[in-house]
Amino acid sequence: MPPVARSPIDSQSVGYVLYGTEGEERSPANVGYYHRVDRLRAGAESAGFRSAMTYSRRNRADRSVLKRMMGSGWLRAKFAGARCVYCASADTAAMGVWAMRKTGIPVMYDIHTPPVGEKWLQFKLERSIRNFVVYVEACIAEAIAIKRADYILWSSLVQKEYYGRRGFPPERLREVRHGVDPDRFEAGPVPKDSPRLLAYAGTMVPYQGADKLVEAFQRMEPGSLRLRMIGFTEREAELRRAADSAGIEAFPQIPQTEVAAAMRDAHCTTIIAHPDNKKYKNGAAPTKWPESLALGRPVLSMDVYDTALMIPSLRVGWVVPNSVEGLVDGLQKLRDCPQEELQSMGELARAEAEKHYAWPVVTSHFVSVVKEAVPR
Repeated sequence: MPPVARSPIDSQSVGYVLYGTEGEERSPANVGYYHRVDRLRAGAESAGFRSAMTYSRRNRADRSVLKRMMGSGWLRAKFAGARCVYCASADTAAMGVWAMRKTGIPVMYDIHTPPVGEKWLQFKLERSIRNFVVYVEACIAEAIAIKRADYILWSSLVQKEYYGRRGFPPERLREVRHGVDPDRFEAGPVPKDSPRLLAYAGTMVPYQGADKLVEAFQRMEPGSLRLRMIGFTEREAELRRAADSAGIEAFPQIPQTEVAAAMRDAHCTTIIAHPDNKKYKNGAAPTKWPESLALGRPVLSMDVYDTALMIPSLRVGWVVPNSVEGLVDGLQKLRDCPQEELQSMGELARAEAEKHYAWPVVTSHFVSVVKEAVPR
């Protein structure tokens, strides 16, 4: 009997390196990171690739990026049969390219946030020796990833420009944006009831800028607008007390699967940032951006990230200066916007989500990169 014919890719194995130890990091705060990895991996498997997945840390105490790089022989052994390796953060990419440096196995570095600016901002806001060491290791990890990775996968234009300036060959930069399930986020027409509701779902850590949103709402005329903030933890008890005192609808972190239902009655969503984000952390790509679009709601964004470029061109919301005063101006724009304009912006937002951010579209881009990376 002649051998069974195989497709060119059905026997190919892709290695996936995730941040952390298995299961430890999958908290609500990090769910967007793992959701992206899982969906991209599922997309590759549906295209005929096989997966081998591991985590970058062997135990909870194994936090040093440099130590993990030096001891990465186990990773090289685990992925000896892989045709390419996907690394889902800067430190895993540094570890991955170091482990695979003499194997000829190509490595893809998937960016969520360029880590150098994020870690420096974290150190500025919470000064400690540990945070400074984390920043230094982030600098080293990113430099190694830029030097040795075969592909960088970007999810925002600002990221693409950042890594181009850092010297990564532009011909090996590939677009793989954040994705969304539009059907799960569809919220129907923009509500006509009043006062209008602005919804924010995300982390409340200092470098996120949630305190500025609370302060801006406090400056609004009482009863002129509603604000719902989802994502408080015990660490933000003081900020939550301020939110409660201001009449803000404050909620704790919830599973990612419940976000759509919690925001369904909103008139608008928002993307906020610390005032220093534009200088240090502008390369971040908010996972809430495609979710906001899929809800079919206008988006109020500070002038950071590439949402500041896309919102005006897509006509799906407002961009305001990255300050409390800017947010107040945005809140007033939402309050005073004609209902027909809100509805039009929401419909355009929904169409953009379906065209560019639906998971089948995003995973098809990823599968194209994997096929390109796999040695023939």
